[in-house]
Amino acid sequence: MHQIYMQTRVRFQIEQATAPEMQSAYIFNMYRAGSSVTEAVAETLSKFSPLVPLNITRLLDQIGVEVIDHMDFRRTSVFLSASENPLVQLGEYGGFLHYGYREVPPAFSESFQFIGASVIIVRDLRDIGLSQYRAVNKHITTGSSGKNIKQMRQDRSDQDLESFLLSPELLEFLKRISNCYRPMIQKGVKLLKYEDFFENGKFNTNDFFTNIAYALADYVPLEGQTNDIIADLDARINNSRSLKDHATSGKINLYKELDTSVQMEMTAALENELKMLGYLD
Repeated sequence: MHQIYMQTRVRFQIEQATAPEMQSAYIFNMYRAGSSVTEAVAETLSKFSPLVPLNITRLLDQIGVEVIDHMDFRRTSVFLSASENPLVQLGEYGGFLHYGYREVPPAFSESFQFIGASVIIVRDLRDIGLSQYRAVNKHITTGSSGKNIKQMRQDRSDQDLESFLLSPELLEFLKRISNCYRPMIQKGVKLLKYEDFFENGKFNTNDFFTNIAYALADYVPLEGQTNDIIADLDARINNSRSLKDHATSGKINLYKELDTSVQMEMTAALENELKMLGYLD
């Protein structure tokens, strides 16, 4: 199979903000850190606030632009490889609730000033690595991405778990997806740990929503009763089988099941990043 990469420019319209005078807010979340349920939370927040939801990655996907190379996770996203940074310009527009990001361009992160109006959902990088390995076997192989998934499975079959976790390619990936947020974290953006919302092995979606809403309370005013808002979120999750599975079936501290030597080597390689995210003292 031959792959050809071409630099392209796209132009598309976004929905008009209904309250452009309001400061836009941002919900970022790292890969494998409750992405699906985070999107449901963002959409519920938008429904009960004056802010218009804006998921740039979904819009790009709808017009055929692959933001992430699902066949090769080592490749940087289109955001990171772009020579220009239209996301910075987009931030100048008020009235939106941005979500759907997994990683951001360094230039965007360095210039980002909306710290109080933002929150990042983070996860232990060691578990992200494990989740990355196992996700290949869970994805369906139908549709346009099916061939890529099958190829990934074939490539992965030649590599055992420990070799994958300690490979330079994976470690570089884990460093990249955390360090892209480093400038924002150093400025004081709020961090919420994915692991903190598990109770008795299940993900507490209501607690997750409440914490995000509280973190953004000064910038995302909610109009409606709390019970109505939670009911809307529950309905979004329960009406989607895939979302319901994603919202309740996650696991944490998977890396602790690894051999001690692998844990130590992986932790040492990611020490600076784990400290930044609050996973090491």
